[in-house]
Amino acid sequence: MSKNKELTTILQKEEWYQNLIDDLKAIVVERTFNSEYEKILGKWEIGERILQDEDKGITKSLHRCAVDLNKGERDLWYCLEFCRKYPKFPKEVKKWGKEIKWVFIKKELTEPKETSKKQFISVLIDEKTMTIWIKEKYRKYKIKYK
Repeated sequence: MSKNKELTTILQKEEWYQNLIDDLKAIVVERTFNSEYEKILGKWEIGERILQDEDKGITKSLHRCAVDLNKGERDLWYCLEFCRKYPKFPKEVKKWGKEIKWVFIKKELTEPKETSKKQFISVLIDEKTMTIWIKEKYRKYKIKYK
């Protein structure tokens, strides 16, 4: 038997080691849940803020917000729909269980309509390195110039 297997066998029999592993697992589960909860809360807050300007037509301009925030238009749409479905942030999210994830919530929301067939492009010119950075929806380009 190798030394690693011997050590593993010895450790697995030790009560203090099992307590350590149980504690570490509990920390991972709790912190992962807290992180996901904060992400979900943030998504709801984004939707709530967009709704505050709905009367100004902002919901028709989500693509512009997405570009300016460097976020996906669909993601902003889901944030908006989440807030519409749950006008008061569901405190019961914590009651939904430790396995709750944003992707599960998105499945319950209305799919966004294709609002635009345009591909948004952003350009950054770095004069020091004489480089042009171009970012399309799905591709990035780096162009050196003289």
